Amino acid sequence: MRSETIRGKIRSGEWHNPNGRDWTPEEIALLGTDLDELVGQRLGRTKGAVSGKRHALGIAAFVGRGQGQGGRPKKPDAQLDLGL
Repeated sequence: MRSETIRGKIRSGEWHNPNGRDWTPEEIALLGTDLDELVGQRLGRTKGAVSGKRHALGIAAFVGRGQGQGGRPKKPDAQLDLGL
């Protein structure tokens, strides 16, 4: 039951990890600019922490490096559907 409560708070953005550190505006600005694993290494955070924060803020995942996208952030699905 406790894990379900924490999971819900994480999804809603209400969760604060008492053992972690807050995200700075500079760290948040890096989300989606490179692969989550590489951003995590740069910031001293795990890939899961980077991915989770990026997802919670609605920031698109980075697509690039050999994937034919020119190293640009991936468009959110809603923008793809609208052809934007």
